Amino acid sequence: MAARGLQVQLVTTGIKSTLKRLRGLSDRAKDLRPIWPKVADDWARMNKLTFQRDGASSGWTVWEPISPEWAAWKSANGFDSAILRQTGTLKNSLIKRSDGNFIFQPTKQGVRLGTTVKYASFHEKGRGVPQRELFRNDSKAEKRWAKIIERYVVDGVT
Repeated sequence: MAARGLQVQLVTTGIKSTLKRLRGLSDRAKDLRPIWPKVADDWARMNKLTFQRDGASSGWTVWEPISPEWAAWKSANGFDSAILRQTGTLKNSLIKRSDGNFIFQPTKQGVRLGTTVKYASFHEKGRGVPQRELFRNDSKAEKRWAKIIERYVVDGVT
């Protein structure tokens, strides 16, 4: 006697390759360290633009100009007269991942970026000097970084 009701026969093809791809997605999502250098390089590029434009990048306004007295002192003593570039130490620590003061600390799920230059926080917060924000992430950058993460997790692209 034949069975009554609905019978379904499921034929799968490519299940092994699908499972392998899913395992790859899972593994990559658990450890994002391979893409943090790319994000850090993009962050450094943004910082370089910020310095080139005296703070006016990604919709931000220019930094407050240096005082005429400070400009005269810098000039008389052979220093760069541009804002936040007396010796180049601070700038280089934010635009060159190879710089010894550039902070790049990747983990599986995040990355810490910054500078070890002690006086950077004085400029960032405006403590004793005019405030000149150094760390300016914007929605465009966050979208670029999300795309880098997505391409890595989904396609394995670093």
